[in-house]
Amino acid sequence: MSLLKIKRERSTNFIDGELQLLVDLVASQKHILENKKTDAVTANLKNKTWEALANKFNCKSLNGYRSPKCLKLKYENLKKNVKIKLRDVKSKPCVTGGGPPIPLKALSKLSPMEEQLRSLNPLAFSGKVSAFDSDRIEDQNTYSHEMLVQDYEKTDSNVSN
Repeated sequence: MSLLKIKRERSTNFIDGELQLLVDLVASQKHILENKKTDAVTANLKNKTWEALANKFNCKSLNGYRSPKCLKLKYENLKKNVKIKLRDVKSKPCVTGGGPPIPLKALSKLSPMEEQLRSLNPLAFSGKVSAFDSDRIEDQNTYSHEMLVQDYEKTDSNVSN
């Protein structure tokens, strides 16, 4: 007896309006959905919240039905994509292997929706930066050219004494 493979039914692709609606709905319930607790009570509350969110989403969306599982998966994929973009912005200027570094302007910027996703849980999107890392990129707003000159003058005067 052979098992018949049932082809998975694909739903329609998300449009930009649906993505923004999803992010807005998640933002209204972020205190529940972004909670890091994993106990049974919290998991049950999250599942009920995703079901309620799916009902609201399907009432406002005109692009077909979306299940709570589908919406949750799409939200997690959106977060992954934002993390990848942020990682690229952080690591591309420091690549090795020869050649000039990639200018920051050439790297893709976050869209307003992606910035909203980032603001929902800032700790999830920020990596810890070591003060002792030699290839660390300084924030240009915190360490200006004038400060570099002042530091150089201080070390130069200390060396000559």
